Order: sequence, then C-alpha cells, then structure tokens
Amino acid sequence: MTTLNLNDRLVRARVRLALAHPFLATALMRLPLCEVVGQGWCATAATDGYHIFYNPDWIAGLDDPSLRGLLAHEVLHVLFAHPARHGGREARVWNWACDFAINGLLVEQGFVLPTGGLISRAFAGQTAEEIYQRLLDEAKSGGPQRVNAAGRLRDPSQGAGGEPGSATLSESAIPVAGADLIDTDDPRVRPYRTPDAPDSEQAEALRRELRADAQARLSGDSAGSFASLCSAADEARVNWRGLLRD
Repeated sequence: MTTLNLNDRLVRARVRLALAHPFLATALMRLPLCEVVGQGWCATAATDGYHIFYNPDWIAGLDDPSLRGLLAHEVLHVLFAHPARHGGREARVWNWACDFAINGLLVEQGFVLPTGGLISRAFAGQTAEEIYQRLLDEAKSGGPQRVNAAGRLRDPSQGAGGEPGSATLSESAIPVAGADLIDTDDPRVRPYRTPDAPDSEQAEALRRELRADAQARLSGDSAGSFASLCSAADEARVNWRGLLRD
C-alpha cells in the first residue's frame, strides 16, 4: 500500500468516525496525526497527550473498522489526559490500566478494536487509577493477572484471567499491549512535534474543551461512563497540582 493510499484511508477513517460518532468529531479534527517510521517507541501507535503518532507499516495492516477503533482509542487517551496522569506509576501497568478503562467505553459504542486490545468486564465503570491498583494487587496476591510480564494478555483458554469468549485476545495474537502513552517531554518525541504543539497548560485547557464538547454529544449509558472518566481526569489533574504545590 502506498503512502498516498494510507493517507486517504486515514482521512476517510476520521470522516466516518466523525459522522458515526459525533462525540469524537471535534477531537478527531483538532488532534494532529504524525507518521513515525523505524522507531521502536512507536511500533503501533502512541500519543503524548496531543499528537497521535502512528507506524504506517502497522496501520496499513489494519482493516477499516480496526483503524477507526484505533483512532478512537488514541483520542480517548488524549481526552482523559492519560499520559499526564502517569504520576510516577509503573509505566506498563499504568498503560494497561488506561487501556482497560477506555476500551470498555469503546466497545459499548460499537467500536472494533485491533487484535490484542485489552478488554475486561471486571473493570467496568472503574477509573484508570482504580484499575491500576487492582492490577498491582493481583500481581502481589498471585491472583488472575490479565497481562504477563512481557506486556501480553494472558490466554483465557488457559485460565489466566481473560474474559470468557475472548479467545481472540490470546497471547499469541498480541504484538505488544500497553506501549502507546508517551511523556510530552520524552526526547524521542520532540522531532515529531508539530509547530502548533501547545505547552502543558494549553494542552490541558484544550483537553478540557474537547471533553466538554464530547460529553455534550453523548447520551444514554455511555454518557454516564464518559462523565465518570471525565471526572477522574479532572480530579487527577487537581490532585497532581496540589501535590506540586505542597
């Protein structure tokens, strides 16, 4: 697939997402997509809380529904400030927790996620911070861990904590789970930042604006789930600022 064709697919994916899921429309058109070639930190796709980075070779292998699901996934990472809420937590586990938190909402909305997306009904309605702690507790207690030390979802057919009926999410099918949250100040990201990239305060203001816009366009059960995740993002931001002041 040529770069031009891939670009056309990305444009179509954004337009179709905006039409089918208006709550994502403003964010989809506002956040820049940045191609990253030959960099280990972007084997699939990633975000620093503003840019959405993608590996064109990996993206080209996705079918159209999975491509739309991927874009929606990265947009929600941005809206809920997941890179900024890291707060010194263990990076891989935090990334897994964030994935579990948003993928449930995406599935509710009918999205198709790329093979290997972390999904568990056990975390329904929980914030990323709550899920993070549960994952740590599972690891300490020897409980049903849903991801192994290599960052791969355990095979549910082997009784390792997956969801019933989710055999497609077996370990062998997953390249790497939980590697798409990148710190804004990471030196690997700097060469790819766009000229209009906001500073941290501007980025937070933009995320608040985009969250409010998305929330206003949602209704039903999904609106409640989205509102809970918005509240978690706002609370985490306030607490982090308070900690810095202290």
